[in-house]
Amino acid sequence: VEPGQVIEYRTVYSNTGDASISDLAVIGPVPAGTRYLGKSATTDVTHVFEVSIDGGTSWHTEPLMRTVKQADGSTQNVVVPPEEFSHVRWKASDAIASNGSQEYRYRVFVLPTEGNTK
Repeated sequence: VEPGQVIEYRTVYSNTGDASISDLAVIGPVPAGTRYLGKSATTDVTHVFEVSIDGGTSWHTEPLMRTVKQADGSTQNVVVPPEEFSHVRWKASDAIASNGSQEYRYRVFVLPTEGNTK
């Protein structure tokens, strides 16, 4: 992989058991040296999509907001850009049936070497 390229992660969960599997939470890390590409997370499964900016300690739905102090002392709520996401997570509402599967995808951008730290 070269700087400037896009990597697509594709995760497939298969159920080889006899009973359905429910309450699946699928977590995708944003590796060091990459940045998450906003709105690239997809699945055909009914779900709640969440993001983390702190290594997966806390999770938030989008848009994720933060309060920023202005020069005049006032505060303003601003949207946290997807480039700051450390992880993405899907909380699936649909169970995986016996012998069924679910697929989850997201993309990251590979940073230039000099910006290749997290």
